Amino acid sequence: MSINAMLGRPRALAHYRADQPGLYFTGAATYPGAGIWGASGRNTAAAVISDLS
Repeated sequence: MSINAMLGRPRALAHYRADQPGLYFTGAATYPGAGIWGASGRNTAAAVISDLS
């Protein structure tokens, strides 16, 4: 992953939550980004579980 790819992502995508309740982000555009497979999905799942608790 290049430094441009790490710094070019909007900070809002690092929280996995959208402004609308119940809407979450995951994929190569979210932290930690492409090249680290499955981590953004796991982090999004943790955010969903946290919101449901």
